[in-house]
Amino acid sequence: MAQGRNDDILINSLEEFQTLIIEEFYRKLGRSEKQAAETGQTIVGEYRLGLDQRAEPILRVHYICEPGKPTQLLTCALSSGDGQSFGRLH
Repeated sequence: MAQGRNDDILINSLEEFQTLIIEEFYRKLGRSEKQAAETGQTIVGEYRLGLDQRAEPILRVHYICEPGKPTQLLTCALSSGDGQSFGRLH
């Protein structure tokens, strides 16, 4: 039974981690959308998730915010963090 409890803890931790990442991403998008609305300018942004600011990110998302329009995702790329790419969406 101890294994089941450990599995539950790991699953809960993973779900909490995913939630934190998604919330951070939406906060960043929200700031960019607000900036676009306030300045009337198009904002091209990037969201990076990695272990180190200098290292290759594990997740990289490029997006564009135009005043009065929904945010558009331009590209999304996953990598191993050491430069090996897993996939890219355009």
